[in-house]
Amino acid sequence: MTFSVSHSEPGDYAVYVDGVPAGSFMVELTRESDVILIISACLVGLAFILGMVMLWRRKKRTV
Repeated sequence: MTFSVSHSEPGDYAVYVDGVPAGSFMVELTRESDVILIISACLVGLAFILGMVMLWRRKKRTV
């Protein structure tokens, strides 16, 4: 016999088949990684800084 059990709320859960304990499982709270968001923000910031430096250098040459 095979079956699957799932639950989305964190906690410990017991599995019963016809009132007989058949096992248990634990659902842990996981947090998604914000690494992509942080890297993207850093790249946007770096692009902004480099753009400002290039504009400053161009303005300096024309004066």
